[in-house]
Amino acid sequence: MRPINYAVTGVSVLAAIIIIMYVSQQLQTKSTDFPVTTNPTFKLGVYGKTLSHEEAESMLGYKIKLPTYLPEGNVLRMIKADEQTKWSYIIYSPADVDDSTEERVLIERRGFIMINAPAPEVIDTDAEINRFIDFGGMEIMMENTRGVGFTNIPLMPGYSEIHWWSDGLHHIVGANFDLSEIAKIIEST
Repeated sequence: MRPINYAVTGVSVLAAIIIIMYVSQQLQTKSTDFPVTTNPTFKLGVYGKTLSHEEAESMLGYKIKLPTYLPEGNVLRMIKADEQTKWSYIIYSPADVDDSTEERVLIERRGFIMINAPAPEVIDTDAEINRFIDFGGMEIMMENTRGVGFTNIPLMPGYSEIHWWSDGLHHIVGANFDLSEIAKIIEST
């Protein structure tokens, strides 16, 4: 029996949530309305409780590394944490954001999000990277780490992300930047 792959499962769950939200949005339209082809939206409030850096680390039980390199205009706007899943979401943006800000708007404004999720089942990061490459990603070699990049995610045109694993965590940085810019952010953590 093959062990559960929580990193891929997490990405699959996120994709399923997007699809469910989209279908729900379509079902709520009146029958006289024409079908809408807009993408589902997530508001930043869905990602948990807003905490300080120290509060989030204390609640989650792991160190949240913040980048020193930030693309032009970006500032740390909030850190969100989910106590049940132990996921953290670090949100950077050139403009103010709050719980009602749509993730799509954050990305369109050239902000970015960093996600950290416990991945204790990943003991062979090379095998995990190869699984993500098989899933359509491309290998990304950075100065201090190796990861997998995805570009032009269908539900958010222009959006790219890099995944990597360290310290028992699955890390993701997602933005409307090219992969080389995302790699600079990651290398500065």
